[in-house]
Amino acid sequence: MSKIKVVHYINQFFAQIGGEEKADYPAEIRVGEVVGPGLALTQNFKDEAEIIATVICGDSYFNENLEKAKADILAMVKEQAPDVFIAGPAFNAGRYGVACGTIAAAVQEELGIPAVTGMYVENPGADMFKNDVYMISTKNSAAGMRDAVKKLAPLAVKLAKGEKIGSSAEEGYIPNGVRVNFFEKERGSKRAVKMLIKKLNDKPYVTEYPMPNFDRVEPNPAVKDLAHAKIALVTSGGIVPKGNPDHIESSSASHYGEYDITAVDKELAEIIPTALDMGAVYQRLIRDTMTSKEDYVDGIIKVYNSEICDVIDDYNCSAFYEPSYVIARAYQNGGF
Repeated sequence: MSKIKVVHYINQFFAQIGGEEKADYPAEIRVGEVVGPGLALTQNFKDEAEIIATVICGDSYFNENLEKAKADILAMVKEQAPDVFIAGPAFNAGRYGVACGTIAAAVQEELGIPAVTGMYVENPGADMFKNDVYMISTKNSAAGMRDAVKKLAPLAVKLAKGEKIGSSAEEGYIPNGVRVNFFEKERGSKRAVKMLIKKLNDKPYVTEYPMPNFDRVEPNPAVKDLAHAKIALVTSGGIVPKGNPDHIESSSASHYGEYDITAVDKELAEIIPTALDMGAVYQRLIRDTMTSKEDYVDGIIKVYNSEICDVIDDYNCSAFYEPSYVIARAYQNGGF
């Protein structure tokens, strides 16, 4: 049986052409050559696949000449007619990650060829393309190359064969938002107790519902002369002038606006919320904070006897306008 044909994409650094001084290197293809990480991939293909060509492009060139670079590379890949396309891995190199995600998604969408890439979870390319292509989760530097290709190679082979792809935990790719129902051997309560016992005994355990990790950023020193300081207010809260003149989208906004707030009346809200508006906020808060043992009457009594009501009722502050999950979290924490 013939081997699976692979076209591999890498940047100028992993092609050993140069570093930042060669980031403007234009796209080229080396047919029959296995370069850089391709050697490690070949070792992990286990005679099932072979790299028939390597595409190389400088990170700056790709991102600064996006349409031309993408069109040129698509033409190169199409001519080789591979069974699967592999980009990277990019680890935590931002421009490289965006390039890998962009070209992998384009190959898959425009040429109908399955594609896979790999990068660190905090690479900007991960958020941009993890829902479009399979993306192996790697360490943040090339020191994790060996581990990355061990997951990247078999996943590429599976994609080329059209085999069923397992869960992200099984295959090692970054979760892509696709949820599949399946039956566990043990019921949830039993699994939870087992995990708790492991945790209490300082033994390794894996949660089924990982929580996000937030970086702790040390605040800058206090401003000494606040009266004469120029302050920029940057918010992602969707606050816009009346009428939303720049047509900023309510979610997944594609652009931002810059507005002068010196003429804003700081003492009075322009539109006073109606009783129905206020009621809707409280209704969501009651629903979001009720326990399984409470009914709506219990929830109403509990919420309306909370000191947080005084803050929500002051519609001149921001609390009333916060998303429901923020208000519920403030209620649970005892304040905003």
